[in-house]
Amino acid sequence: MRTLFHKLSPIIKVSTGTLVPDCGETLANAVVFVHEGKVVEICPAESVTKRRADRKVDLSGCLVHPGFVNAHCHLELSYLAGKMIPGLPFTDWVRDLVKKRGKASPSRVDSAIRKAIRRLIETGTTCVGDISSTGLSTTHLREAGLRAVVFHETLGYNPSVAGVKLRELMDRVERASGSEFVTHGVSPHAVYSTSGELIKGAAEYAAMRKKPLAIHVAETMEENVFAKKGTGPFRDLLIRLGAFAPGFHPRSAPVAALQTLSALENALLIHMNFPARGDVTRIARAKAKVCLCPNSNRWFGRDMEHPLPKLLDKKVPVALGTDSLASNMDLDMTKEAAAVAEDFPEIPSRDIFRMMTEDGARALGLPEGFGALRAGAPFDAVAIYMDKPAGVAKPFEAIISPDRQLARVFIAGRELYRKRG
Repeated sequence: MRTLFHKLSPIIKVSTGTLVPDCGETLANAVVFVHEGKVVEICPAESVTKRRADRKVDLSGCLVHPGFVNAHCHLELSYLAGKMIPGLPFTDWVRDLVKKRGKASPSRVDSAIRKAIRRLIETGTTCVGDISSTGLSTTHLREAGLRAVVFHETLGYNPSVAGVKLRELMDRVERASGSEFVTHGVSPHAVYSTSGELIKGAAEYAAMRKKPLAIHVAETMEENVFAKKGTGPFRDLLIRLGAFAPGFHPRSAPVAALQTLSALENALLIHMNFPARGDVTRIARAKAKVCLCPNSNRWFGRDMEHPLPKLLDKKVPVALGTDSLASNMDLDMTKEAAAVAEDFPEIPSRDIFRMMTEDGARALGLPEGFGALRAGAPFDAVAIYMDKPAGVAKPFEAIISPDRQLARVFIAGRELYRKRG
């Protein structure tokens, strides 16, 4: 190869049957050269017969594509898998969550986090956006080698606690240990649980420290009612939890409230199930991103029409996420893709694939090129078996199908999963 490679660093030659580097072209019999975990060159197989490689990986019977980005998860809630009741009204579910949270032993919580991370990897996720109020997932993510943005969560509805909560948040983020694979962000929980002062302070801190910002927005219609009027189930919930402070609701719909608080620009808006009039335009102008969690919505039995097509028309990056195992049956991103395909048959599989890869990376604030297999990007890749040696007639449909068969998963060129047998 060219002098681009350091002599002491291994060069890996990956031979593919079909390569889908991004949501654009598909390449037959392509070869990918990987150096220090990054793609350095992609070329046809016939042009590389004399090129040197320290190690060869034969995936000629596979379709290779960028790994999935699960843009919204709560790994620390994984111990609640199978413990929550599907179909509850959201505020009842929150009360149940609060009641059950903290009752599991630390070892059980840690074990559930590790199991959830393994599930992400073995289903083709190579990067996750994890919301954490404890920071427990960070060590497990580093040890597993899974790429992640850990969003440190804060909440506190009464403005009187905003100063203390903000200092706690900043201290937690500054003390968090980062790495090449695990970086950190900020997440004020939601407008119904977090005061305007705390949201504004968290957003200012994130901007100052160049950290990504994520917030749950418009997940339910009741949230919009509370934000505008201060009434309804969320008021009752806050009173029961001893957290209510009268007169401090935003008096506008959640997205407009975030705009007023200077917390909308470039933010990741999680859910956005029930937009108010003008929200899609506000989001587009603010260059915000959205994460849709289809199977969590199904888990709650929500009757809704998500603004996904309108967001895509406005060129808003929309990612997919699973949410937690407290409100989903699985962390398999292809099942989220299947739900989108069923709910929005007019959206091409190519676009759904982009939501799971490049737009997921954009949603998490990752550098340009992440979520694709291009020169300079990390070799975060998944290999799936092809039914036919000649290739795949509909590659994007094959990639996002829950019926596909994974062969291997790589993160930064390191093999983290291989199908046995």
